Amino acid sequence: MKTMYDKGACSWRKYCQCFLCTLCCCFIRIPLVAQSDTVSLPPPNQLLEITATCAFYLDSTSHQHLSDVMRGDAKKSFRPSSSAPINIPQTNGALWVRFHILPRPNPAGQTGEYFLTMLNNTPLDTVEIYQVSNNGTVERFSRRGNLVKSEQNDISLSRIAFRLAQCVACTPDKPQAVYLRVTGKFNLLFGLAVGDDNALLGEIHRDDVLNCAYFGVMLAMIAYNFFLISVLRNKMQVYYLFYVSAALGMNLFISGYGYHFLWSAYPRFNDFAPMFTASVGLFSLLFTIEFLSLRTRSPRLHRVMQILCGNFVLGIGLIAIGSRWSYYTLQVGAVMSPFLIVVGMMAYRMGVKSAMYYVIARTFFLIGVMLYGLQLNGLIPTTIITANGMLLGSGIEAVVLAIALANIINDYRKQAATAQAEALRKAQENEQLVREQNVLLDKKIAERTRELAALNATLQQKNGELEQLNAEKNEIMGIVSHDLQNPIGMMRGLGELIAVNVHEPEIIAGSTQKIIQTSDRMLELVRQLLEINQLDTGILRLSLVTIDVVSIVEASCRHFASRAAAKNITVHLDTEGSPYLAIADEHALTHVVDNLLSNAVKYSPQGRNVVVRLKDSHSSLAIGHWSGDKASDSNTSDATHEPNDKWQMTNDRFVRIEVADEGPGISEEDMKKLFGKFARLSARPTGGEHSTGLGLSIVKKMVEAMNGRVWCESELGKGATFIVELPKADDNNL
Repeated sequence: MKTMYDKGACSWRKYCQCFLCTLCCCFIRIPLVAQSDTVSLPPPNQLLEITATCAFYLDSTSHQHLSDVMRGDAKKSFRPSSSAPINIPQTNGALWVRFHILPRPNPAGQTGEYFLTMLNNTPLDTVEIYQVSNNGTVERFSRRGNLVKSEQNDISLSRIAFRLAQCVACTPDKPQAVYLRVTGKFNLLFGLAVGDDNALLGEIHRDDVLNCAYFGVMLAMIAYNFFLISVLRNKMQVYYLFYVSAALGMNLFISGYGYHFLWSAYPRFNDFAPMFTASVGLFSLLFTIEFLSLRTRSPRLHRVMQILCGNFVLGIGLIAIGSRWSYYTLQVGAVMSPFLIVVGMMAYRMGVKSAMYYVIARTFFLIGVMLYGLQLNGLIPTTIITANGMLLGSGIEAVVLAIALANIINDYRKQAATAQAEALRKAQENEQLVREQNVLLDKKIAERTRELAALNATLQQKNGELEQLNAEKNEIMGIVSHDLQNPIGMMRGLGELIAVNVHEPEIIAGSTQKIIQTSDRMLELVRQLLEINQLDTGILRLSLVTIDVVSIVEASCRHFASRAAAKNITVHLDTEGSPYLAIADEHALTHVVDNLLSNAVKYSPQGRNVVVRLKDSHSSLAIGHWSGDKASDSNTSDATHEPNDKWQMTNDRFVRIEVADEGPGISEEDMKKLFGKFARLSARPTGGEHSTGLGLSIVKKMVEAMNGRVWCESELGKGATFIVELPKADDNNL
């Protein structure tokens, strides 16, 4: 049982066999019965084919003249024509054709003017005619062909034709002999006919109508596609344009219009005219490759087509150098049309819908070639259709392919319109997406800008802190270099003084006292530096408990009483009531009161008073409150402290400590830097005491660490009052 593939393969084989058999029929020779070479002129207005009546002789040397072929062995070598028309394969020799003419008398006893014409416009280099009288003299000689200039022709027609001389002396017993000498580069293929001028012109005019129609169609196709190429710039249409142009040139050459009318003054151009035929094959293959998309759909067929293209390129090169081998390269075109039809059907089965147009166009062209070939070999009658079958097939093929190209162009336009609409839709979507992305990007940029602004502010703050720390470092270095270096140097000098005066008690006692004072000064400086560092780094831990402020203040007043007495300064303690209980650290509070009393005594002139007051206060300042074991006061420093779990501050009552002096007071400019580190004020100690500039800074940090506050009230020239407020302990905290 055969499969569908087997059936398809059988049908393809039968189709190919049918084409090949038909094609072979176009080139076979049909033997004819030998006849006499005497021709009777036909009646008026009739054209009589005489090819089968003629005899021929092939001069392989191409050097024999008329006298040589009219006598001797050459005369005996003439044979009757074995085909209609005469078809001699490619040869370097010359073909001699002979026939005899019997005149046709008219009623007045005179013969009319008759012509001998070639029925096939095949390219022939030279055709020479000799009309010989009964006595052997040449009555008329004429020459035509591709290598003969137009001015040598006594008649201008699209076919090779000769005017026959009248032979008055001819009788049926003694007809006039006519010899033709024919040469050419390709097959010598032609038929012969005789008739009067009306019959000849009528035949030529019928061919002219069809040829002019063909040339008009091809020119229209060329002009139309040239315009499309300028607009679309499509490779496939370029190949089509060259193919149609080459087909037009080929048919101009074959039909005789080219070398009879267009380039008749340049007969040598006919040597290169076969390039049209090779170009038809070349551009037909290139067009087929692009039209059927063989490069992508069938790489094997594409390689075969490339090989065929190489054959035609070789043929063009051989024609250019005048080689006769070019004829064999052109024979490939004889079987190319059936092959291309098969290729088109295969492409259609591969999904190329436009391939059906290609198959139809190629089929019409092949039918036209077959009709022309069958008529040329006398297998079918010679009519205007069969005689011009190749023209008709070529014209129909060009029109059908143009329609196919137009459909492809329309498909391209539809695809382009669809693609453009899709691209527009995607562009709109992309535009919307871009807008959304821009909005999102703007939001992210704004958010990032805010983050960067915050980071920048933080960075600026940190930079300020770093600058401040750097300034403090420089201050510390200054203190180390000045406040420590000088006392150390002094102590060294005093030690050397003691060593020199070791046996003098008075000097030793004085120097020792100065060493002690200098050491105390240095220790105080180191202690303050350590304290300020502990407060800044959070190492200092305070224990906030309920303490009696009065006892601490009294102890400080007693401690500084002797120092104040040295400057004739009286320290007074003023309390409104007792006790004054505050939530504070005993050591820190002692340090705060000592520092304030030390400054008051240090900056007060001799004979003045220093007053310390204790009061209860109700402040509007929101200090904060304890919850559990954490302080929520935002004003507290980094110093840590341990609150007593037994109490929490829930009111705004405070214990106020005021230390007032009668010194020079503090200016507004000094007020701005009063509690800063290493503050250097305009006021100077009245007794030459030393000042580090750290005392008030330590006071401020310690007071704030105990949830209190400190400030100064002063008027320049009227003394200054430093005020400390600490949270007062409730009865529940006792």
